[in-house]
Amino acid sequence: MTGQFLKRECEFHNRLAESDFRARWLVHRATTGLYDASVYWEPVWSRVQLRGKTVVDLGCGSGWMVAELARRGAFVVGLDISGGLLQVAQARLASRIAADRYGLILADAHRLPFPDGSFDYVFFNTGILHHLDFEQACAEVARILRPGGQAFFVEPLNRHPLVRLFRRLTPKARTPDERPLDPGAFAQAQRYFRKVSHTEYYVVTVFVAALNLISPTLGRLILPLFRAIDNFLLARYPGLGRYAWIVRLELATPRVSAS
Repeated sequence: MTGQFLKRECEFHNRLAESDFRARWLVHRATTGLYDASVYWEPVWSRVQLRGKTVVDLGCGSGWMVAELARRGAFVVGLDISGGLLQVAQARLASRIAADRYGLILADAHRLPFPDGSFDYVFFNTGILHHLDFEQACAEVARILRPGGQAFFVEPLNRHPLVRLFRRLTPKARTPDERPLDPGAFAQAQRYFRKVSHTEYYVVTVFVAALNLISPTLGRLILPLFRAIDNFLLARYPGLGRYAWIVRLELATPRVSAS
């Protein structure tokens, strides 16, 4: 990736770390209740043995996932391109997590500063992979994972018409380099991992975002119903997943890994 790309990403996320950054207020209001970590991540945390494992959180941001993984017994390295967000993360973690359970690194996820086969698990904090060159990121993740290692991502997809419209109407709320994933990218991941699986979320639930703009309280009240409808539809008609808003992508058994 170019130096201009890195500069834009750094500047945007450093501004995001500032308390007076207002460009994303509309996004935050619209997505009230939708970015619920327990929905995407609890199914992973409940079946993955983290105690005693070495884990990296790529795009760690404010450090919330670093804290969660460390509380579950992992040693965690948090990496981010934004020095401002790493300062926020350090302030959050210093009083909550023992210093020997985590580390924070300023670096670019396209060129990870780790030897081959360094980690048992890789987590991409919610909505990070679509900022990157997908194939380059997959290659780097496969490189740093140990044999049998796994990587987990939660990312936006690019085919839901309402989400596409919202993104066009709010260009300042994100960097120009962001590219929500196309479902076709899953096949690319198979070049680097022997096992690729995906779980989609939010087809009709996306309409809660529109309700949130009118009343977040109304959105919260109706959200469980819309989630239940989505769970039914996606279980019965898996093909609808290509029009979902969010996907959890799980990559296992890297093809390129240290022995």
